[in-house]
Amino acid sequence: MTEEEIELSNIARNGTDAKFSRRAQVILASNIRTPVKQIAKVIGYSNLQVRRTLHSFNSEGVDGIRPNYQGGRPPTFDEKQRRAVVELAENHPKDWGYPLSQWSLSQIQLVLIKEGKISYISRPTIRTILFKFCMVFGI
Repeated sequence: MTEEEIELSNIARNGTDAKFSRRAQVILASNIRTPVKQIAKVIGYSNLQVRRTLHSFNSEGVDGIRPNYQGGRPPTFDEKQRRAVVELAENHPKDWGYPLSQWSLSQIQLVLIKEGKISYISRPTIRTILFKFCMVFGI
């Protein structure tokens, strides 16, 4: 086995990225002359996906089959806005001039909008932000 085949074999067996492992399996199956149609059926790809994977590997080697994650949608709220949510929740409502014994998600939402920290934010988004900072509200 060549060094590249050993690397592909390790990726196919021990890879932590499922997409990368499947692509390595496609290449290894192709190396033993398995037909594209059969590879597609076993791996769960279309014939076109198998051909594209093979083409990428032939032109760029192992790097050609490495997944290129794009990162997804950018965050709606920047770090400063998320920090404003957390700072409000960390403080007692009376510190902000509100006669409440504790915050609710609705009250946090209203205060953030009223204070001009954020133009709009949903309660589930507030919950998500607070959860990421290990704070639990409204359960």
